[in-house]
Amino acid sequence: SIVTVSIATAYFTRMSTHARTNDLDSIRDDVSSSLRTILATMVFSAVGLAVLAYPFSAVFGGTFSEVTALGNVLLAYLAGLIPFSVLFVLQRVFYALDDTRSAFFLQLFQSGVFVAGLLAVMLLPTQWIAVGVAGMMSVSGTLGTVVAAVVLRRKLGGLGAGLIVRRTLWFLGAAVVAGAVGLAGVWAWGGFEAGGFAVSSRLGGGVVVAVVGTGMALVYVGLLALTRNPEFVALSAPVLRRFRGRAPE
Repeated sequence: SIVTVSIATAYFTRMSTHARTNDLDSIRDDVSSSLRTILATMVFSAVGLAVLAYPFSAVFGGTFSEVTALGNVLLAYLAGLIPFSVLFVLQRVFYALDDTRSAFFLQLFQSGVFVAGLLAVMLLPTQWIAVGVAGMMSVSGTLGTVVAAVVLRRKLGGLGAGLIVRRTLWFLGAAVVAGAVGLAGVWAWGGFEAGGFAVSSRLGGGVVVAVVGTGMALVYVGLLALTRNPEFVALSAPVLRRFRGRAPE
């Protein structure tokens, strides 16, 4: 996503600077900070898109069976969204350390898992092959993320995984509550039944995505604000300063 690319690119410059001076402590801090900032948005994105998978698919048109088929493919891809976001950052750490060799073998491993998985996917019923391909993309990305994290942990002497996991659970808790609210909204608008408003037309799908998606975002942001999540506070501070600066005296 744009958020992941933007944040990872900004931190890549910092990590490269610290790598030139062999400042491993600062690199570890950069990795932890960038991941926590990215996960603050990507955890909600994964949960929110999963809830809205069918209405979002309806925006592209088609019968109910076609909408659900596309929605299932989207869900399979979403399973790997968070690991992919983490992997995108970890790959930049290898580049900052000028360790392209490890990055190459990591990509080779990930591609090997994906290709092997595709051979197994060929055995699935035809209607599930697309879902299987998307699922294998998520599996290979997840395994690649695990391997990259293990290798970098040895190189850097740690990644601050404990703090990252605690923050991720914090984000996940808020996202699950928001997702439950969104799921109720999608269900109320017939998002899981043929002929339902949310999946019977492009207009219906668009309306549900906009309304329910906005509602989930407000719940998620509200929960992070109420619990004073440090990453949310850091992300919202520049916006709040700008609004305060424009406020009339």
